[in-house]
Order: sequence, then structure tokens, then C-alpha cells
Amino acid sequence: MEVAMTIARIMDPSPGQEFYDPCCGSGGLLIKANLRFKEKYSSDFTVAPLKFYGQEILATTYAMAKMNVFIHDMEADIALGDTMLRPAFLNEDGSLKKFDCVVANPMWNQKFAESVYEGDQYNRFIFGYPPSSSADWGWIQHMFASLNEKGKMAVVIDTGAVSRGSGNEGRNRERDIRKEFVEGDFVEAVLLLPENLFYNTTAPGVIIVINKSKRDERKGQILLINASKLFKKG
Repeated sequence: MEVAMTIARIMDPSPGQEFYDPCCGSGGLLIKANLRFKEKYSSDFTVAPLKFYGQEILATTYAMAKMNVFIHDMEADIALGDTMLRPAFLNEDGSLKKFDCVVANPMWNQKFAESVYEGDQYNRFIFGYPPSSSADWGWIQHMFASLNEKGKMAVVIDTGAVSRGSGNEGRNRERDIRKEFVEGDFVEAVLLLPENLFYNTTAPGVIIVINKSKRDERKGQILLINASKLFKKG
């Protein structure tokens, strides 16, 4: 919950924006974005509401997400299916729909066959194919491809996603993909999180913030935040 609220504050939603989570689970990141929006604009009934889109592969979790967005009175389109193989939100010409904001906490280090990337028809993996041992940068590239030209995204991912392959001689797939994001000046910030925040792992994780349209004062810079001690146990 605290990580989701942190992401909502980082994304700082504005009226009329469209939010997307490609692996939305029960909808937590989308709901927290909506709560942050209401926190900012609850007294102003003239502002345009947010629109939410999510896709989830597990039928039971998908049903929970549908229920949750209904309970929170959100304008949301939640789809059931495999985002990597069959993304649900497309334009009329078959291309990926683009969003203002993309947020996600995908399962870390998923193992996908290289055919998933090689057979892609949506031009998502332009910076390279991730290794079969970890789809972290596959998810990040899908999110990036789903951003409009001024879009911003935040992803919670394994710390190894920002370090694996560093210092290796020769080619390393994850390092080479990271390099493309850094040299393209898309990475706005990386936050190192505390340990023991997640139910299924004690590992700390990081939040990577990627912005296709950095403010002028942020261009050429990456903000690195060590938040590993900035917490209270509860």
C-alpha cells in the first residue's frame, strides 16, 4: 500500500489523464492514483476525471480488479488476458494505445522465451530483447511503448534490473537495454526501497521513473534516491 501511494505521489495525476497498468493485479496502483487525484481535486467538481485501463492475466485477480474499481467509482476498463502476447488496448490500426501515465509492479524476473520478443508485432522491444532469465526490461519496454510522446511511467522492479551486467566485458542484454534508456535521457529517477516491503520476497526493489518529456532543469540528469532507511516499521 505504501509503495503504491508513493508511486501515486510521484505520478501526481492531473485532470483528464489516462492511466494504464499492464499487469494490474487487483487494481491497487490504479486505485491509489485515483485516491491521490481526489486528494488534490476533491473540492473542484469542474476538473475532468481520470480514465483508467488495466490488464490482468489471472481470472480471479481480474475479477477482484473489476470489483475494486467499481467500489471506488472509477471510470475504468479492465481486460483479461496476457499483456505480453495479446495486449488488450489497441488503436483501430492495430497499434498500441498510448497513455499519459503507465504504472506497474510486474512479477520480477519472469522467464519468457525469446520468441515472445521476436514475434512481437507492436514494435515494443526496440532497445533489445531481454534475456530468457528475466523479463524485467521486457515489461519496462512494453510500458515505454505504451506512453504517448509526453508520457511518464513508474515501475516497481527487482534491484537487479538496474545492476545486472554492469562491468561485463562484451555484450550483456540487460545492460545494453539500460544504456539505451539512459543515453536517450528517458530515466528521470531511481528510488531504492527498504527491504521486507512485499509479501512474496524480502528483497528491497526499486522504483524506476521514466519520462519521455523531462522538464528542462532535469534534462541530462538522473535523480538517485536511497530510501532504504526512510521508513518506519508498523
